[in-house]
Parts: sequence; C-alpha cells; structure tokens
Amino acid sequence: MGNCAQKALGTRSLLREDQDEAWKAQTRGKLENKLYTFVDLKGLGGSTEFVKLWKESGKLGFVKKLQDEKILLPYLYEQGEGKVLTAEELKEWQNSEPERHRTTESRDDSLHAPRKACWSLAHRGTLGETALHLCFLTNNKTMTEMAHALLELYPAMALDQYEGHEYRGKERSSIRSFFSQLRGYSVKRYAYYGEYPAAFAACFEREDMYDYLIRNGADPNKQDTFGNTVLHLCVIHNKIDMFLHATRRKHVIPGNTFIKNGQGLSPLTLAAKLGRKEIFYVILEHRSIEYWTYGRMTCSGYPLEGDDSALLITLNGKKDDHLDMLNSGIIYRLLEEKWKAFAKGKFYRRLLFAVLYLVAFSLAIYLRPRHLDPKRVETGTDRFRVVAEGFTVLGAFIYLVLEIKDVLITQGVQAQMKTLRDAPGKAIFLVSCVLVILALPCRYLGEHQAETTMLILAAPMAWCYLLFFCRGFGAIGPFVDMIYRMCAGDMTRFFIIYIIYVVGLAQAFSHVMKGVNGFTNEGFTIMTLMRMTFGEFDFFTFEKSRHPALAKLLFFYFMLFVTVLLMNMLIAMMANTYQNISDRSAKEWRRQWAQIIMVLERSVSPLELKRLQDDYSVNMASEGSEERRRGLMVIKKSSLPSKADKRKTAILNWQILGIDSVKNKLQEQAKKRNLTPVST
Repeated sequence: MGNCAQKALGTRSLLREDQDEAWKAQTRGKLENKLYTFVDLKGLGGSTEFVKLWKESGKLGFVKKLQDEKILLPYLYEQGEGKVLTAEELKEWQNSEPERHRTTESRDDSLHAPRKACWSLAHRGTLGETALHLCFLTNNKTMTEMAHALLELYPAMALDQYEGHEYRGKERSSIRSFFSQLRGYSVKRYAYYGEYPAAFAACFEREDMYDYLIRNGADPNKQDTFGNTVLHLCVIHNKIDMFLHATRRKHVIPGNTFIKNGQGLSPLTLAAKLGRKEIFYVILEHRSIEYWTYGRMTCSGYPLEGDDSALLITLNGKKDDHLDMLNSGIIYRLLEEKWKAFAKGKFYRRLLFAVLYLVAFSLAIYLRPRHLDPKRVETGTDRFRVVAEGFTVLGAFIYLVLEIKDVLITQGVQAQMKTLRDAPGKAIFLVSCVLVILALPCRYLGEHQAETTMLILAAPMAWCYLLFFCRGFGAIGPFVDMIYRMCAGDMTRFFIIYIIYVVGLAQAFSHVMKGVNGFTNEGFTIMTLMRMTFGEFDFFTFEKSRHPALAKLLFFYFMLFVTVLLMNMLIAMMANTYQNISDRSAKEWRRQWAQIIMVLERSVSPLELKRLQDDYSVNMASEGSEERRRGLMVIKKSSLPSKADKRKTAILNWQILGIDSVKNKLQEQAKKRNLTPVST
C-alpha cells in the first residue's frame, strides 16, 4: 500500500512539475519565439509589432499592412488557406519538445487525429498557441478587436487548436478539459464557474460569447458534475441580467428553470437557499404566466411546485434576506392562502383542544387528595376528579394516536422529527402525554410514588403546549421566539460553564465546610452553591469551618467568577438576543407564523392536501393535458408605467416641445429625401 501511494503521489508530483515547467517554458519562449514579437502575454502592456501597428494605423491600416506586406504568410500554411495536418506531423511536433510535453496525456494517440490548421506548427508558441489565441487570452477589448481583424483576413485561423497538453484533455475537447480542472476547486469554493464554456461565459456576463456558443450547439441545460446548469451558475454568482438573457425565447435552446441539480434544487430553490432575494423574484416572475393586464394591474399565475419548495427552504434560512422573502411578495401571499384554506381552522381547533385538556389536567391535580385511594370514590369531589382524570388520559391517548398516524402513514419519521424541531412546545407536550399514559397503570399497580413523580413532571410540560399557539399571535409571538433562542443559545452556553465552576468548587467547599449545615454531602453542597449564586447565603456560616480564612477565600472566588462574572455575562447575552429580535420582531414573528402553517400542513394527508390546493390555486396545465400543475393566481399593481402611461407621456412631451416645430423639422427631412411633405 505504501509503495502504491508513493507511486501515485510521485505521478501527481511529476505531472505538476511538468505543467509548471510548461508554463515557465512559455514565459522563456518570449525571448526565443517570433510569435511573441507579434503578441505577448501582457497584451497592450507590451510593445509588440501588432500593438505598435494597431496604435499607428487603427483597424483598417492594421489589416491593409498585414495584407499588402504579407507579414504573416511565412507563418501560415498554404498562403493562409490552411492544410490538413497528419497524425505523424502532430506527433513529431509534440515529441520535439520532450521536456515540455512528456506526460502520458500528451502521448495519447487520440490527440494525433488529423485536423485542419492555419498557423504553422513550426511557428507555434511553447503551448501550441497561435497569435489568435493570445489575442483572446489577454481579455482586452482592443486585443479582441485585433483578433476579429485577423479572422477577417485569414478565416482559417478559427480552426487552429492549442496543441500543448495543458489545454487539451483525453477524449474531450480542449476547452472542456480546461473547465474540468476546476472541479476540485469548486468543492472548496475557490473557483467554480461550471465545467462548460457557456457556463463560464454566463458567470462573467459575456453575452456575446454566450450567444456565439449557443448558436454553435452549446446546451445551457446540460448539467455538470454537481448537476448545475447555466441558470444555476447565474444564481450562484448572482448574475440577474445574464439569467434574463439566458432564458430569452429567441435562443435556439433557452434556459430551463425547472431543472434540478444534484442536491435537488432548481434555480428558484437554489436562490431561496442562498438568500439571493433579487434574482429569486426575477425567477418567480419568469416562471409565471400572465393572464391579463389592465393599465398597471396584472393578473399572473405562479406554479406551486417551486413556490412550496422555496417556502420550506426560506423558513430555514438564517440571513436577513430570508426574512424579507417571507414578509413580501408571492411567498407571503402563498402563506396567506394556506392560512385561509386550512391552517386557520386547524389552529383554533387545536387551541380549543389544548385549553380543555389543560383545564381537565389542572382539575385532576388540584382535586387529588394527599393520600389517594383509587378504590374509594365516595364524595362528589371524588367523582368530579375521576371524570377530569378520565378526560385527561383520553386526550393524551388521542393526541398520541394522531402523532403515530402522522409518523407511520401521513408524513414519515423524518418529516415528523422536523415538525417537532420547529415546534419545541409541541415536542414537550408530546412527552407530557407519554408520562400521563404511563402513570395510569402505576396507580392500579400500587406504585403511587412513581405515579406522583410522572404527574409532577407532566404538569408543567403540558402547559408548554400553549407556547406553540402563542407564536401565532403578533403581540406575544416574538417573545416566545426570544425564549426559544435564549434557551437554545445563551442558557446552554452559560449552563456548561456554570456547571464546570459549581462542580469544581463543590468539592472544595465540601472538604473545607465538612459537617456544617448545608455542606453535609456533595449534593447539599451543590444546592447551597446554587442558592449562593442568587444571593441567598449567611456569611457567618464560614466561621464554623475548620479553616475559616480558606472558606472565605473560596467564597470570594465563587462570588467573583460565578455571581458577578457569569451572571452578568448571561444577562448581557440575553440582552443582545433580545435587541437583535426586537429590532426585527415583525419579520421574526412572520417566520414563526409561517412555521406554524407548515407544521399544520404536515399533519394533512397528501390526498387532502391536493383537495385543499384546488381551493386556493388555479390550473396552469395546458389545455387537454392530464398533468397536474397548480398555481397561485395573484393580481398586483406594477411599479413600471403601462403602455397607456407611456402614450400619455409621449403626447405631453409632444405638446411641450411644440407641434409646429416638430412638423417643420419633419418637413425639412422630407424635402431632403424627396418625400411628400407632412400636411398641416
């Protein structure tokens, strides 16, 4: 294994050294090769013959001098017409520089297939490039114009290829090989521009280059290693104008917005995941179907297929743009429709059930005697308590059955776990119901202590269910979110550090204060230290210690680092969390409201959900098609001027400029062109 690894690493190292040596050879070649006196690697930064000639004569003079003086003909095949290179000629050229082309890839026979070329191999650059390649490689406007001039003069140059292995790939075109080298870097996010030329052009918004590639057979919907198309790359690099250009219907193959990548994300859902708010709205509008327009009012349909997925992804987003996407536009309208269709009714029915359940549970607790005898039911209070207990057990049983139904039939385990994660109050209530059911057999088995323990734990947990419903109201919803965030973040971090201090100091206090009331064992010592944290202590108790001075020193250390430092740090963290949420409380509450809607939607069976979708959506499938394609119909007012507004503005400008002066100018133009004058 070690030898194999060493060989593999050695081969990679050799390839890397060969490639580096080739690039160095290209730099050294500037001093040796005549090609680099025409165009160098620095473009306009160098004083080459082409650059001097272009500056002196411009494009026309540049072409005329090359043509009249036949400057390039000694470097071209057949007076610039080109010729077909044989396999022997290609192999001979590639083997003529062994130190530059010694890789196994350069010796592959597939690279020696006969092909037509214009620029002579004997006058190529060290990487097999021509002057035309160098002009395009500089990525300079003037050098690009120079390249077009060369193509006008010698069209056969367009057939020339890089003959060096650095830009060639085994069984692939040279450009494809170049882009495939970016795969390793794309995973680490160093440079990811797709693996196809069209995607590369889109990432840099080169519309002219993109159009040329599409006209010559490039497919923008072809997926790379990660499943991304040109449109996915536009979203990743946030190129809105390029996205609109790639999806125009004038193209031979317009971009398809419904294709999903390797992660199952379409361009729309990818924009939602990355928080690209502007391009997200652009994709929504592009996927929509316009039904009618009246002035600035427009009626459009938006496919639910993408909107629902984008909604779920946006809910889990952490950026401010995700909040903005939830609080405006089509996503907010979709939430409103779901709320009206089914979520509102389910929400208030569940709230009523929760209130009745908690009332019955409270009565069962308050009416419970100190020494319970399950066989003795004599007074009216006992009968009322039994009814309340029965209603509590029945309610807990029904709730658990419905949850099991959602897990096994409707949603599945993964979706149900996601629901409980989004609704902690509901998850805590579920545990409470389990404890209530388990407490029932304990009563009749005589395990009253176990029953009491379960009910003590279940009672406060049951009331946490109301926190789930509090999130549905704008007045108190943000505060519930603060509690969740503080418990999950601030309190967790504080508790970890607090436990380290308390456990460590408990051992010290237990030894120093041994035998003193409150410090008799480790458990009592920890409880005493927790009381001391909140200021409940008797300083004179330390005088009873075997080492009073040491006990007071430990007390000072505890108060300084725990009570002063940690407690104030916790207060500061909570204040920061409160400020962050209060500044955007309305948006945060909208997220909670959306989470409630999605939790309630997961409790609906797929068949019932389709029926509900039919109530708040329209059919967007083509006439006669059996495909199910539902969409959300939205009537909105456009901020852009309508055609009527543009016409009104044009008439107003006409009046301001003066009709007579315009007519006079038109008449003068008509006379010059020998046209019929405009009648007055």
